Amino acid sequence: MILAADDLGFGQDAEMRDRTQMQFIALLARQGADRFILKGVIAMHALYGRPRLPQDVDFDCEENVSQQSIQAQMPKALTQAARVAGLTSIDVAQTKRGDRSNRWRIQGTSAEGIPITWEVEVSRRGIPPAEFIETRAFEVPLAYRVPNFNVRVYGPAAMAGGKVN
Repeated sequence: MILAADDLGFGQDAEMRDRTQMQFIALLARQGADRFILKGVIAMHALYGRPRLPQDVDFDCEENVSQQSIQAQMPKALTQAARVAGLTSIDVAQTKRGDRSNRWRIQGTSAEGIPITWEVEVSRRGIPPAEFIETRAFEVPLAYRVPNFNVRVYGPAAMAGGKVN
């Protein structure tokens, strides 16, 4: 069983950031975002359980996904996830825009008045061959009330290789 941030001893800000990130990834998964591959700490969650709480969400994206599609999809998905997670005063701003990498910052306020900020980055620098990519079940803490879903992640060898290069 995956524990919520609060159950692990983290504060309400970490709990809301974690909850919002889970809502966002689940939303993308439900929308059929199988052209995105989770990487970083949140991908380790899918591979090994919860090693630590992520500060941000990182994806690689297949080359055939257009820049226009990414530009249109991300702000909408971030805003929707923040609303579902219970944030108010939501602001989504693109903080990096390039041919190969884009980043958005989401800011909002929890019902308790706690400011929540995190970022998502989508890179289009190419992906390794299919044998290095796995589809994994992503378990969400029961307290978040988000159904479990499947995500694409790099397998352990590709993740380790990415850290070495």
